[in-house]
Amino acid sequence: METGNTERQTCQSSIFDTIKFLIMKNSFLILVLLIAFITTHGQQPTTPPPPPLPAKHADPDAAIVVDGTDTTTSKNDKIFTAVEHEPEYPGGMMKFYQYIHENLKYPEKAKNSGIEGRVILGFIVEKDGSFSDIVINRGLSRECDAEAVRLLKSTEKWNPGVQNGHLVRVMYNVIITFKTPE
Repeated sequence: METGNTERQTCQSSIFDTIKFLIMKNSFLILVLLIAFITTHGQQPTTPPPPPLPAKHADPDAAIVVDGTDTTTSKNDKIFTAVEHEPEYPGGMMKFYQYIHENLKYPEKAKNSGIEGRVILGFIVEKDGSFSDIVINRGLSRECDAEAVRLLKSTEKWNPGVQNGHLVRVMYNVIITFKTPE
């Protein structure tokens, strides 16, 4: 009877030893693979990235360019995203949003459909205070987007941005909110 128990214990011991060996072996294998993954993905690719896709294959969630004004820049016409003095609507941003509130024409189609929300416009404030490259970064509907662009274009020239005492071109964003009156 003891021989059967001894054989069973030897067999169980052998199975446990095999399982421990496989776990240790797989742990080592996983560790090697993890190190290989980290070292290969932490390096820069040696080949250049592929060229951009043609316009017909462009990302549908990308911003919509409304005003295709040429923005090719020389070294002196850099477009800034942060400056010492931000561009500003004459009288300040409160005046800008007051102008928007007074002149917004809520599109009937959007109003009747119950469309509400925000349109986020991006644009460049030029050195003379005019706008170029108006882009819809986040749209709401065709009608609301068009009204937001119309409103922005109808404003007077802004006070341009200033960096190191020089007038500079600045990328800027504004939010125009469409909310049905209650």
